[in-house]
Amino acid sequence: MLLILCSGFAQRLDPVKWSLSVEPSAAPPGATLLARLTARIDPGWHLYSLSTPAGPIPTTLRVEASPEVARFQVYQPSPKVNFDQNFKLDTETYEKEAVFIVNVDVA
Repeated sequence: MLLILCSGFAQRLDPVKWSLSVEPSAAPPGATLLARLTARIDPGWHLYSLSTPAGPIPTTLRVEASPEVARFQVYQPSPKVNFDQNFKLDTETYEKEAVFIVNVDVA
């Protein structure tokens, strides 16, 4: 019984499920790929924007270093802005779902 209780407390929370789609699926050098990174957020949770002010931890997106990637640009949807009593400032958040667009230039 103690083992069952301990494993229940040790479970990792995973309130955001991520998925990625890329168009086109293959591209020649010099082309640009359009990636959609979708965050599905569990009820009762939120995700901070990429540009939320200091206080909460903003979401960070990055493309791993690769010789195939010349550069990339991330675009975020418009977040919901609300005053957060915990941080005593306006925060930018997403609820339910957020779709980030990433333009990737192929080297």
